[in-house]
Amino acid sequence: MSFFHPAGKELGEVELDLGRAHLTVLPNFSVPDENLPQLRRLFHSIVNWFPTFSIVPGIAMELGEAVKVPVVLVAGKEDPTILQELHCSLAAAVQRTSGYFRDPEFVEEGFLPHVSHWASPEETRLQDLTLTAHTEGFGQGVRNLANYRLNGSFPLSLACPLSPPAL
Repeated sequence: MSFFHPAGKELGEVELDLGRAHLTVLPNFSVPDENLPQLRRLFHSIVNWFPTFSIVPGIAMELGEAVKVPVVLVAGKEDPTILQELHCSLAAAVQRTSGYFRDPEFVEEGFLPHVSHWASPEETRLQDLTLTAHTEGFGQGVRNLANYRLNGSFPLSLACPLSPPAL
């Protein structure tokens, strides 16, 4: 599973276009099927606490080992660490539900807030997120499981150490 913005409007089976601009808030992870309802409730609670916010572009680079993907590092306009705070809170929920990350080196301190295939103007507003399942491998057999709307107020207690990204 992974967490993306922009949110998918349709729940269920979808065609995921990884060549389209998207912000990955959590890299691929797995949780036991029996823990998925608890994870969805935790995600809803966490995302509900976060306000909508703008992200601004920074340095362009390529990420990935086998396939290089063009990305732009991003940060929150109003609060440069808000993406790390959101990421760490969601990552803690995955771990709390006996989940694991496919690439744990890109979680918490290793997380680089980025948008793949950035095509926006100088900033874009983050308002909602989609939880997706990749049932046949990354980008294959994709199902949108839930949409979450940011509509809260801040601050939260932080789940990992933070430093603003170098843009």
